[in-house]
Amino acid sequence: MGVMKFGGGMLVMALAGAAYLGPSGNLPADISEENGASIHQRFEVLRAGRQTGCFVSKGEQVSDLRARLEIGTGCSDDLGDYADARYWSDVSDGTVEFVAEDGSVALRFAASDGLAFEAYGPGAPLIALSDASF
Repeated sequence: MGVMKFGGGMLVMALAGAAYLGPSGNLPADISEENGASIHQRFEVLRAGRQTGCFVSKGEQVSDLRARLEIGTGCSDDLGDYADARYWSDVSDGTVEFVAEDGSVALRFAASDGLAFEAYGPGAPLIALSDASF
């Protein structure tokens, strides 16, 4: 019986996600790309779930999946060693990478609730990006 409840719950979540994404598998038009520029480009950096006042932005596109990473002044303490990242890279699986000048991945983020991302991977700090475009 417990397995049925768990499986049913997972099915409901999957259907809700599919309904949200729509038939194309993309974000709804009101939060997707418009004229080649993403509407939601500015994020607040949260450290261990706390607001930091540090903001990062997805800047000018430099290739199909890579844009300049704009890091606000005073963010070096909140981002630590990752403050040297130069690019925002959208990965086809929906994750985001902060990429260093030499092309190495500095930090990876998985999609989270709403328009947010959470750092993940071995040794990843407790950093999240929360949409601050509104």
